[in-house]
This record gives sequence, C-alpha cells and structure tokens, in this order.
Amino acid sequence: MHSRTLFAAVFFLLPLPARPAPAPKNLQILPKTITSAELQATMEGFTRQLGVKCVFCHVPDQYEKDDRPHKAEARRMIRLVLDLKVKKAEFFSKGTEDATLNCGLCHQGAAEPEPFAASLFGGFAFLPGFNPGGDLWNLQVLPKGTTAEEVKRTMNSFTGQLGVKCEFCHADNPAADSKPAKATARRMMRLVAALKAKRISYFGPRAQESLISCGLCHRGATATRRF
Repeated sequence: MHSRTLFAAVFFLLPLPARPAPAPKNLQILPKTITSAELQATMEGFTRQLGVKCVFCHVPDQYEKDDRPHKAEARRMIRLVLDLKVKKAEFFSKGTEDATLNCGLCHQGAAEPEPFAASLFGGFAFLPGFNPGGDLWNLQVLPKGTTAEEVKRTMNSFTGQLGVKCEFCHADNPAADSKPAKATARRMMRLVAALKAKRISYFGPRAQESLISCGLCHRGATATRRF
C-alpha cells in the first residue's frame, strides 16, 4: 500500500512532457517554412520593440484570426522591414546588420512611433559662400530644379533631425563629395523618398507624409539607437 502511494506521489511530481507548439496558420508575409519556435521568437521581438502584448494584434488562443485591425498594420510593417533588408545595400552603410533593421528602429518601444519635431540650429551661416540666388551644386538626389531656398530649408531640417551642423556632411566647397557622411545622407534621402512613395502600402492610410523623415529614427541624434 505504501509503495503504491509513493509511486503515485512521484508520478504526479514529475514534469509533464512539453506539448508541441501548434503549427503556424494564416501566414501571409512571413515565410510558410518558418518553424513554431522561430515564429514565437519573432513575435516576442515585436512585443519588445512596440512595448505591447500579443493581444494587441491577436485574438487570444486564436492567433490565426484577422479580427484585430492592428494585425493588418503589423503585416504592412513586416513587409517594410523585409524589403529594407533586401535593399540594405542601397539604403544603408556597408556593415549594417540585418538585426538592426527592425520595428524598434522607429517605434523605440512604443505602440505608435512618436512624430519628431526638429529644433533647427540658428545663428550660423548655412554654408561658407552660400548664395541663395546662385547655382546649386552637384545635386544627385534632390530634383535638379530645386531652388537654392528649397535646398537651404531641406538642409536645415536635416540639421535638426540628426542634431548636427552643415559641416557634418559638407566641405567648404558645397559641391565636393569628400566627406563620407554626405554619401550616407544621400542614401538616407533615397530611403525617405522610397518610403513616401509607398506610404500607404507600408504605413496605411492614417500615416501622414510629414511623419516620414530622418528624424523618425534618428530622433535628433547622429546615430540611430539600436533597439
């Protein structure tokens, strides 16, 4: 009798074997070949990057359902991140790791990314020898018909979004390409233009074009914060 009681006690104290995770369902953007473990790790990454829980996008215990509007928005964001990784060489500096390109780059742990209002630097010359009425120099991304005043306004906005002055990218000769930061800036400008061109596809109809700027990720700092 005693041995049967001891056996029963030991049996109920033993850990139960882990149940296999259910196979992923209703995948529309993520690869169909993703494993349950990979999917869980991906979703946990989203919760950290946006500061939310699973129910923000999912119906509890019915994760395949599309009932919640945030799930459609999440799919657009996933498509955006995947496209950025595919075009990484076009838009980002050499050596940029795939892991740095994620939702947290803009969201920074918030469900909705905060619009960034740049504080413009004042009290300094735009560029040595800048002439608002003169010819423009070596434009490769901005339209060739951009006026000098439009260039000045655009460049001033960059100083606030990155927390730098003009000399960060420009040499004394504005047409020169001698500073590496200038090539990086051109890639960033192409990225912003590409995101604005696909604003609805990536961000949805609620997103204002003014939200899409260098400041969305840089937040007034030269380097983006790795999240």
